Amino acid sequence: MLRTPPIETVEDLARRIGDLRAASEKAGREIPPEVIFTPIGYDLFSGSFPNATQFVDDIAAYSAIGVSALTINLPGTTRSEWIDSVGWLGAEVIANIDS
Repeated sequence: MLRTPPIETVEDLARRIGDLRAASEKAGREIPPEVIFTPIGYDLFSGSFPNATQFVDDIAAYSAIGVSALTINLPGTTRSEWIDSVGWLGAEVIANIDS
């Protein structure tokens, strides 16, 4: 049984991050907690890549609401395939993120 409301949209996540920050502040914490999240809607175990342009846009949206880092699973069943996936991530996604 799910005891907390599901996070199904970026807006849901933004509200929950707001709640987390408010609770953190109320508890007297001086440094806001980091938020590490797995992107919504990405079937990262499918063996294929998401659309790079959309992924870059989604990364910006997550950053804007306070997500510190995203977790992802890159496709590949061999070392060579995984290295190719890392190359794709660097060239198609990371290289296009505005810092």
